[in-house]
Formats: sequence, structure tokens, C-alpha cells
Amino acid sequence: MTKILMLIKNDLLSLGVVSCLQAKVQDADFYHADTWDNLQTMLTQADFNLLIIDSNISDFTNVTTLHRIRRKFPSLKTIVLGDEDRNPVMLEFLKKGVEGVCMKSITQHDFLHAYATIMQGKKYLDHNMAEYLLTDLAVESRIGTLSARESQITTLLVQGLRTADIAKQLNLAVSTVSTIKFNIYRKMCVNNVVELAGKVEISKPRAQSPSNYKP
Repeated sequence: MTKILMLIKNDLLSLGVVSCLQAKVQDADFYHADTWDNLQTMLTQADFNLLIIDSNISDFTNVTTLHRIRRKFPSLKTIVLGDEDRNPVMLEFLKKGVEGVCMKSITQHDFLHAYATIMQGKKYLDHNMAEYLLTDLAVESRIGTLSARESQITTLLVQGLRTADIAKQLNLAVSTVSTIKFNIYRKMCVNNVVELAGKVEISKPRAQSPSNYKP
């Protein structure tokens, strides 16, 4: 018997996952947790084979929680379900070694394939997440080309400061800041502050240390 524990608050999504798996997996029992605390309690009460987590009720603090869970239950396999706007969180889960990452837009056929792949001891990565991961690595590479001054001004730009404000704060000429900003845009392959902020946001989780997360 395969015991599957799900941390999914959305009833429709939960029913969809159960219905999808029941169509092909005949020996599965499903259990439901509604909070991370409840999840941890239930894990001590039965031997589960698979954990399915909704990234919408997860944040960066839960990455550390899952890491502790996986150390305590090393045989427990994990699938994270998410939306594209939750990619940074899902990336952190992926870096902690979860077996599967799937978008909620995944087809039934692909989800069943993901399930079968993971239960065979292999990994499954949604192609959309793979593209995001490659983008993340590319952004990380671009950020690495910024000088210390460019990184400093990038931070101030993303915080919403104008060129004149940055010049005043750093005691630089406005023309100097403008030139540096131009070089930042060129290196980061962006056309405006909004695009720059988006790429910086992508890189944030990778730059954070898990030790800084609150348990």
C-alpha cells in the first residue's frame, strides 16, 4: 500500500490530484494535512511513501522545515506543486533535493509520468521549471559581472531611488551615475528598472543562506 500525504489547502486541487492518481494507482491511500505543523505531526503517526506539497502555502521558512523532515524521513519522496509566480520558492525546494517539481498546469498524463518516475527512485523536473532554472543561472552569471559600484547602484535603483538621489547619496556626479546605470542595463540585458528588479528578484533566493531562514 502506498501512503500519500498531501499538504494542499485548495479543495479542488486536492481532489484533482487524488482523482488523477486513483485512475492509475490502485493501492494508494491519501491523507491530508492543512498546515505545516499538522503535517509534521502526521508524519510521526504513519510511514508515508510520498509527500505532495502546494507551494502556495509554503514560503522560504518552510524550506528549512522540509529539509529537517527529509533528514528525519530519508525514504520519504516529495513532489512540490506550484504556479509560475512561485518559482523562487520552488527553486529553493529543488535545491533541497525534492524528487519532483510540477506546475499546477501539468497534464494528467505528465503528472502520472512524474509520479511513476519519482516512485522508481528518479527525479522529475517540469519543463517550465527547467527553463526558469536556466534563466536563474543566466541571471546569476550576469549579476556576477557587475562591479562593486554597479552592484551598489543596482540595489539603490531596485529600491526606487532616482538617478539624482543616488548621485547625492553616493556623492557622485549625476552623469557618472547615469553612465553606470547604462552599463548595468547593458550587462543585465534590461531596458528599465522594472526589468532590472525582476532579474534581481530571481537571483535573491540563490543568494540567501538557509541559515538565515527562521525555523
